[in-house]
Amino acid sequence: MASSEYLIEPLNPKKHDRESFICEEPALNEFIRKHANRESKANTSKCFVLTHSESPSTIRGY
Repeated sequence: MASSEYLIEPLNPKKHDRESFICEEPALNEFIRKHANRESKANTSKCFVLTHSESPSTIRGY
């Protein structure tokens, strides 16, 4: 039986597809695509994403 679970982990631009994340708030789309990784590298904020074990590169929320 395959495990099916949600995961919460730090944003990793090499793993998580930020461009395909779409929500109803344009400012949140822009933040995850343009600012989250930069702020994490600068230690001004940390972004964690919600993914699913069956599609770990797809961001479901953050």
